[in-house]
Amino acid sequence: DREKTGEEVALEKENEEKSDPMKALENRVLDSQREMADLDNLDEIKAMNMRHVQLMSGKGVVSGSGGFDESAKALLDVREAANKAHNEKIDEEVNENGLTASEEAMVKSIKFGSAFKGQKAPDKQTIQRLGEDDEDEFERRRRKDEELLEKQQRELSMKIKLAAKTKEDN
Repeated sequence: DREKTGEEVALEKENEEKSDPMKALENRVLDSQREMADLDNLDEIKAMNMRHVQLMSGKGVVSGSGGFDESAKALLDVREAANKAHNEKIDEEVNENGLTASEEAMVKSIKFGSAFKGQKAPDKQTIQRLGEDDEDEFERRRRKDEELLEKQQRELSMKIKLAAKTKEDN
């Protein structure tokens, strides 16, 4: 089986489907599920790209000035450098954590929130992870906004219907 080429596998699958309609249906369902998963992944990537574009255009909630603060710029610079190194396919020896020496140094240089415990936080703005309460509040706001939008849509459709009925009567 391991020696079969992709064409042989496809031909065998096609013959199986011709002889067994249930197998054909099963394969179509699996293909549909795979396509739906791919579409979900694509939507997720699109959403991430939109967030990235918003941050890059200064519309994100990164700093009060409407643009990037220094820590966000530094993070993007580190990310770009890592991507550049990856794209150039620098052949370095990988350690037991799956990182190269330069990647290990980069990770060690990053000061996470726990590095500041017991110390006065630096003057720069820090990024904090939202707690469950914050996430719940965000979800409540989202639902409230959604309900308001639905109400406005209903009112607008009622006005349109009323205008159409008034036009018919005239």
